[in-house]
Amino acid sequence: MTKNKTTKLSELSISYLSNAREIFAKSPKEGKLYVEDKYVREGAEIAYLAALIAIDGYLVKKGVAVEKLPQSIEEYWMHIKKYIRHDSKFNENFMLVYQNLHICAHQLGSQSIALVKEGLVAVGDIIKLLKN
Repeated sequence: MTKNKTTKLSELSISYLSNAREIFAKSPKEGKLYVEDKYVREGAEIAYLAALIAIDGYLVKKGVAVEKLPQSIEEYWMHIKKYIRHDSKFNENFMLVYQNLHICAHQLGSQSIALVKEGLVAVGDIIKLLKN
């Protein structure tokens, strides 16, 4: 059951990341900015969720019950410190995902293409790091 749930969460995180990229592609660009705020906010939050789902899958694989998975960013950081090896690359990527995608693009509405791209790369890196 745990292996099946872990596999489903891993596949789901990849699907979310793909969906986020499709949403960003809908927004026209002018110079270094996306034009459509709606697509940026939506794509950013879906990409952020992709990272959280990947972490959830890893935590389930490590024995955390589904009903005990983190519900807040503070709980995610606590679980990361407890279950994910002290990996500065992982921590850096998670911080980029949280700041660039969740805070700046989704909540504050930043339309910077570079900011979003950096966040998307970080999500992909998190998924790869946790798959191994």
